Amino acid sequence: MIKTVKIFTLIFMCVSLFSCTSNKGELTEKLTAEEQFEYFEQHNNEWKLLKPDLLELIAMKKELQELITELNKLADIPQIVTPMPTNTEQANLINAAPKSKKIPTNTISTNPPYAIQLGSYSQLSKLKQVWSDIQVNEAVLLNNKTAISEKTTKNKVTFYRLKAIPYDKESAKKACEILIKQQHSCIVSTPYGKAL
Repeated sequence: MIKTVKIFTLIFMCVSLFSCTSNKGELTEKLTAEEQFEYFEQHNNEWKLLKPDLLELIAMKKELQELITELNKLADIPQIVTPMPTNTEQANLINAAPKSKKIPTNTISTNPPYAIQLGSYSQLSKLKQVWSDIQVNEAVLLNNKTAISEKTTKNKVTFYRLKAIPYDKESAKKACEILIKQQHSCIVSTPYGKAL
């Protein structure tokens, strides 16, 4: 039945084309009915080849639209970017480990023997501000943790490391993984330093 409809459609199209045109003196330039039928048959076969792919694309349309919506939502989320020091030598100094393991007097040392270092700054006053900001943004993670500062000198420049205690080794690693994903600086460290 469908083939019959297609054949009638093709015949109707052929008749329509020939009835609307004048073919005097142009018979050599125009296609005969057989050639037109072959032409339409060729296009029909091409359509049959493309049809499964088109149906698959139509079926995937909803999934693609949902994916695009999700990607647009992710693009709208503001990214928190921490400014990097412009002087790479200074940045290397800030992140450098201390040469000596001397424990200063009035030092807090806890058991378990791990801390997380949240940054290193050239001004001691900056530590309290950074600690307050991190506590607000990461309140659940830093609940019941104490801030300490460790003074260190590298190439005659004094730095103050901001640390949070107490941690065991595994919980310190997990806390740093979470903080790094949230665009914070964090390394597992020793719990030496003075209370803020």
